[in-house]
Amino acid sequence: MVNKNVGRKHPEPLVLGLSAPNIPVDPALLTRPGAFAWWYVDLVDEHGDGLVLIWSWGLPFLPGLAGAARRGAPVAPGDRPSMNVAVYQGGTPRFYLLQEIDPQDARWDPETDRWEFGQSRITLDRTPDGRHHLRVTLDCPVPGMPDRLQGTVEVIGHERIHEGDGHGDPRHAWTPLMTACPGSAKLRCGDWSADITGRAYHDRNSGVQPMHTLGIDRWWWGRIALPGRELIYYHLVPEDPGEDTQTLVVEVDSNGRTRLAESARVEILDTRRSIYSLSWTTRLRFWDPDGQEVRVRMTAGVDDSPFYQRLLIEGTCGGESGRGVAELVVPDAIDPDWMRWLVGMRVHHAGGDNSVWLPLFSGPREGRPGRVLGQLLGRPVAPAQP
Repeated sequence: MVNKNVGRKHPEPLVLGLSAPNIPVDPALLTRPGAFAWWYVDLVDEHGDGLVLIWSWGLPFLPGLAGAARRGAPVAPGDRPSMNVAVYQGGTPRFYLLQEIDPQDARWDPETDRWEFGQSRITLDRTPDGRHHLRVTLDCPVPGMPDRLQGTVEVIGHERIHEGDGHGDPRHAWTPLMTACPGSAKLRCGDWSADITGRAYHDRNSGVQPMHTLGIDRWWWGRIALPGRELIYYHLVPEDPGEDTQTLVVEVDSNGRTRLAESARVEILDTRRSIYSLSWTTRLRFWDPDGQEVRVRMTAGVDDSPFYQRLLIEGTCGGESGRGVAELVVPDAIDPDWMRWLVGMRVHHAGGDNSVWLPLFSGPREGRPGRVLGQLLGRPVAPAQP
């Protein structure tokens, strides 16, 4: 086999494509150094309040993973399981937890679609009417608090119907699984609580090599919950300036039927610089499979770093409007040496050593300074009343 990357300044760029839901993630991926696999759910209501939940092995954004790969010592994803929960209310992050789990306490049964992360459980079942029911029962310790994060996240909908061979680029599989369907979240941690009912989106990503080696300069991704259908855009800029940008626009209806826009494109209409000098998008537009223009504006920036941004968005198309979530990722900027210790302050190692400043970035937004003080004093502190 000829290695096409020999002598290239940039890696062979990823070919952007859809993978089919009925092609499962190979469990052997968890033992392959540098690989990754994550499952993602987001939920937004009519007011723009929402939740993002990710469970993963080898999540590329964890500190130390990309750095180890660059040093020639990539880590097997099975050694770095994690769970991430973020809740947004009123356009503001109200709860955040990024928790690494001891590998012995993380399990996955791909035959029955069952996951365990510490005391949290995730199941995917089929309902009597043929839909899929994803249920997440969360039970997580929270840094600096005597209370745990507890509650449920549920999504019920039709699995996305995929046409074609469904494999896409063998190096990275992006698989929308369920969308244009109802979801709900009921969470509590001490005096803080969230009760969100709205539209849900569920996908998975997996790769056989580190994300920063896929020839991607950056990508913009977003999904908009329009009445009766979901519109998803995915716009990829390759590292090699001689390569063309790639764009997918995907429409999924409430029965799971999928359509792709031919000659899809995304136009960035306005950008600004973040505090980390990352250029982020405030407005863009694309065209749905019927050729109708879709206008997207960012309503709130809720996560920011030199390599990743998450934004809440609103989109309009043909007189319809809907809410959603968007992301910007710059893979080669992940895990810079100068920032690894800062990112580490946001990661909770359940049962392990943690930064004393971790409560300043974790758990309910209210009461974080007090919880840091509690850590310094060696005792947990309950959250302040909002």
